[in-house]
Amino acid sequence: MLKLNKEYDEAIVRRDAAAFDRLMADDFSFTSSDGEVVTKAQEIANLKSGDTKIESGKVVTFKCGSMETLL
Repeated sequence: MLKLNKEYDEAIVRRDAAAFDRLMADDFSFTSSDGEVVTKAQEIANLKSGDTKIESGKVVTFKCGSMETLL
């Protein structure tokens, strides 16, 4: 999972919409810190336009049996 997360981070930094599209599920969405829900299509459009603000953070993993979560 850490490898995939690194690929995701690199795609965002490079604004690589094709890599983001390949890495994320079609039903991908996330909720921003201000409560806005962003879909995969919206995020790809943001990457292409340059409107996405890029912030870095520390990734922590939690593993329980066969399930792993990144925070």
